[in-house]
Amino acid sequence: MTILKANGCLLFLLLTGGAASSQRTKASYPLLLPDSVKAVQYYATATANKSDHPQEGILFSGGRLGWQVRGSRRNFFFEMGDHPELVVKGLHVTAKRSKLTWRYDWKDGNRYSFLLTVIADSATQATWYTGYVFLPETGQWKLMGSFHRANDGKNIQSPAIWSGNKRTAVADLNNWDVWVQRERGSWKWLGTPGAGTAGSMPARPQPDVTHNIDSVEQRQLDMQEIKDAVAAHKIDTTGSVNGVFYQVLKQGTGDYVKSTDTVNVYYKGTLLKDGSIFDQTKEGKPANFPLTRLIRGWQIGLTACRVGGSIRLFIPSALGYSNRSRSKAIPPASVLVFDIDVLGSKSIK
Repeated sequence: MTILKANGCLLFLLLTGGAASSQRTKASYPLLLPDSVKAVQYYATATANKSDHPQEGILFSGGRLGWQVRGSRRNFFFEMGDHPELVVKGLHVTAKRSKLTWRYDWKDGNRYSFLLTVIADSATQATWYTGYVFLPETGQWKLMGSFHRANDGKNIQSPAIWSGNKRTAVADLNNWDVWVQRERGSWKWLGTPGAGTAGSMPARPQPDVTHNIDSVEQRQLDMQEIKDAVAAHKIDTTGSVNGVFYQVLKQGTGDYVKSTDTVNVYYKGTLLKDGSIFDQTKEGKPANFPLTRLIRGWQIGLTACRVGGSIRLFIPSALGYSNRSRSKAIPPASVLVFDIDVLGSKSIK
């Protein structure tokens, strides 16, 4: 690796090796991230330009996310190094080794955004990386995919902007705006390559990846997954209400739960695809929740249950956590199953 000085900023010429060498990243421009900032999301936006920047995007320790031109094709890609495990890939995304590619005819002059979400588990020294792209043509997000990497356990490290053109100068990248989100939710502006935080700070990002281009198709796939499980006698359902399938396990004698109630419950949450448990209450310690603060699947499905009863809910991802990287145990676009014992329900006045 050769290190040069370019316009007051360190320019890294990646000649060989590295996490993403297969796509010949030529230059990267580091962004200052204080050690005190524990970043869990990395958001960057820039205007696409095929002529000057046919390959460009965000770089971080272990991978990169960006756009590129391959012959007559344009696409977005998300790539990780060190042979991570692929947890999930977005619809119509191609996976080859540790690289995800989605063919999309991005337009010169349009401004695209990239979002990297990181969930680090220091106890097991593992990290989950999920990448998204915002499409200004539709006003929606696209899930590229999610990777799990062992022997990591770190938050976002070494953020940078990279270019596939080794002649790219820092001044050529001054249309990038870069932010990171801290663990507690606040955003920190890292500025632009070379210029730092000089100039006017743009509006803070408010990425909502649930507004996604695949929502209609994903809903159909979720419904088919539930119906296939019923047909294979893996699950049973009593009925459905507004997109949530359910099975009444025990008929209660109290009033039906209302979607605006605060409920006292025992529950266990699992994934339909493999039955793995991602959350549950402990014996003797029921939970109290205002339903209005929970996922839509609970608000809808629990109305089919009386107080004193038990119900099993099968919740499509759109009524759960959608394509968000919610936790290490819940991949994006997951159908959720909840077994719930309703001990009490109180109306909020």
